[in-house]
This record gives sequence, C-alpha cells and structure tokens, in this order.
Amino acid sequence: MLIKNSAWKESTGKADWVIVSDMDELVYHPDLTNYFIRCKEMGITIPKVTGFNMFSTEYPKVGIPITNQIKRGSYSKNFSKQIIFDPNKIVDINYSPGAHAIEPDGDVKVDQNNTLKLLHYKYIGPFERIEKRWLTFGKELSAINIEKKWAIERQETSGLKEIYEYVKTSTEWVIQDDLSVFTKLWLALKKRTENPSG
Repeated sequence: MLIKNSAWKESTGKADWVIVSDMDELVYHPDLTNYFIRCKEMGITIPKVTGFNMFSTEYPKVGIPITNQIKRGSYSKNFSKQIIFDPNKIVDINYSPGAHAIEPDGDVKVDQNNTLKLLHYKYIGPFERIEKRWLTFGKELSAINIEKKWAIERQETSGLKEIYEYVKTSTEWVIQDDLSVFTKLWLALKKRTENPSG
C-alpha cells in the first residue's frame, strides 16, 4: 500500500498519466490514446475504470496477445479500481489496503464514461489451478494481514468453488472488436522486427 501510494510521485512533471496496477491486470480501451487525449481536453484527472474478472478454462497461447484470446469476463465492482490518474493534478491518491478504493487529494475530476476497462486475469485455467493459487496466497499472508483480517478468506477454500462458478456463468463479451488495440500494436511491432528497414 505504501509503494502504491508513493512510487508514482516520481512521475510528476514527467508523465501525463500513471497506471498503478497489479501484474495480472490490464487496462483496455479500443482507442486508448484518443481516450486519454479526450480526458485531457475535458480536464479529467481520474478516468473511470470498470473492472472485469476475465475467464477461460484454457491457458493462453504464447506469442499471441492475451486480449486476442480471452475476451469474456464477469463484471466486478470490487475490481472497478481507479488505478489511472494524472500525476500532475493529484497530490495524494490515498489507496486503501488492496488498492480497491481511493480518497484522492488535489484537482479531482472523475470521468463518468465507463468505456475504460480493467481486465483482471485471475480465473484462467481449470479450477484446480485457481484453488492452488488461492491457498498459496493464503499461506503467504503477512502478520498484519491476519491481524487486520485482510484477505484472510484465502486461508481456506470454502466458498471458492461458488465464486469460480459465478464468474464462469456470468461472463459477457468484454472485448468485442476482432482486432484489439493490443493486437494492432503487436502486429506492427512484429512487422517492424521482421523488416527493420520497412
């Protein structure tokens, strides 16, 4: 929590936006660059993010963008985390434990457009894999996590199957375009690598 609340401040005066995400999360928008330009024009300092637990019983293939393989997910209020903001306008973001909530200080203007998505790639693979990861995380909880009862549900698996089944049965198309922005970037980089002089 301390890192998420402080490390981004090195970007002040250097970056237009910061993204404070976990390793299993991706920010998605079909036209991200122009979306950010529009936010700047409207004076928005915290773009609104809608979270989804992405789901697939199969692992993604290597060499193909994950956003071109796993496109369905289940809406999650808990993962609608405000992880993007303008480091030149926000003085303090004040993330709560787990960074699922903020109490920002500074020039706060939140976008009400919900086209920006946070894709949480956690429920990928068979249930047995999810269960193993769940318990591994539970065993690694710190003393303060246990004392404050943060994420202690990970110490046992009762209810996990129900959560897994809910995510599985409530999925919807989150990425609907055939050629996502990530795919376009990947194809452009691949072409450039194959033909550096092109």
